[in-house]
Amino acid sequence: MIQINKDNIHELDNLCCDAEAEELYVKDILDVLTLEQIYSTIQHILKKVARGGMCTFCFIDLWSVCSMYVNQKITNKDVNEILHSNGNNVTLSLKTLLEMIKTIKGFKKIKQNSVGYK
Repeated sequence: MIQINKDNIHELDNLCCDAEAEELYVKDILDVLTLEQIYSTIQHILKKVARGGMCTFCFIDLWSVCSMYVNQKITNKDVNEILHSNGNNVTLSLKTLLEMIKTIKGFKKIKQNSVGYK
């Protein structure tokens, strides 16, 4: 398994060749990119996945954060901390990510896990 994070994303071409990785674990990258950067980054990452391989994206789901706030499960302070701490620029929901992946030929969602913030 190759782990990709915001510290080594720029070295992705050195980590593996196109269509070589059996499994990629992508953490914290989608939370710091602008919406304009996300699609091209996802395309670049998925080019590295071998046929039959798997890629796991870990990120903060904007829809879930909003839902928890509306349902009063988290406070306004929690929302600000989640969305803006550690250089976060949270702009992506799971639904949007899945729509982006559908446009890239050969990929589909297999499993979805959600983890709470508290």
